[in-house]
Formats: sequence, C-alpha cells, structure tokens
Amino acid sequence: MMRDVEKASWEYSGGLKKAREIAKKMRDKGVDISIIKETTNLSEKEIREL
Repeated sequence: MMRDVEKASWEYSGGLKKAREIAKKMRDKGVDISIIKETTNLSEKEIREL
C-alpha cells in the first residue's frame, strides 16, 4: 500500500487518472480484479465504480 505522501505525489502527477483509465479498459475486457488491483494500485471498490 502506498504511503499518503507517495499517493499525493502520484495523484498530482496524473498517475491516478491514467491508472483509472487503464483499470476501466482492463475491467471491460474481463481481466480479473485482483490483477487490475496489482497492476494499478487501485482498490477493488475504485475499480468496480469505474
């Protein structure tokens, strides 16, 4: 899990937006949620809500 400072820096750099875009594409193609979580560092809840 990322520390708060790392997460803030990542969000600021646009990484979160890109991770969400990638996660949505992966989910829509049927990729297992656990793989998406590992790849994007998003939570299962975030992925399901995309």
